Amino acid sequence: MKNNSQHDVTREYEGKRGEIIKSISVNDIPSSLLLVGYLNQLVCETPNKKSVNAKKLLKSSSKPLVCASGDGKLVIIVSSDTVTAKNLQKIDAPDIKSAINLHADFHGVEPPKFKKVDTQDLSHLVFFGWLKHIVYTVPSYSERAFPKNIPFIHEAGDRGEEFPKAKSKPIVCFSPAKDMIIMYGDEMSFTDRGIVG
Repeated sequence: MKNNSQHDVTREYEGKRGEIIKSISVNDIPSSLLLVGYLNQLVCETPNKKSVNAKKLLKSSSKPLVCASGDGKLVIIVSSDTVTAKNLQKIDAPDIKSAINLHADFHGVEPPKFKKVDTQDLSHLVFFGWLKHIVYTVPSYSERAFPKNIPFIHEAGDRGEEFPKAKSKPIVCFSPAKDMIIMYGDEMSFTDRGIVG
């Protein structure tokens, strides 16, 4: 994926319901992502308060890939159709080390292979709504897949038993080509425990 090293300052605008929505620049999307797993379900709340399974809107011929940025600030779901090279030997992206480290922290192993994701026009993102919950399974090589690969279910706002529930829900945006979904928020991150917040 294309990346510029300069990150734009987060901008805010007022949504239809009066809430402040923080936007990100497409330049904030890193060139290196770590594989979290495969999407089963992604339920979002739209501005008109409807619950929608956003997975059905993503153009993907097989299970979409749930990924995260190496710094854990973004959860990015990519269409399986955007994976163009299945096993790259050399990766030169500057943010690859943090992605490999976070991958190992969550899965218990380093990634067995590297893949290339090509997205179409990523000149802007389209606001869709807020995360309600996401369900995903991890790859079979992950230590979290044993003894049975039970799906992970993350409810928006859940930060674990030791922390209070997040006050805001993650924002969900689509790429114009509907081949990528980006989730982010002040209280959401991907950690060694999975999606938090």
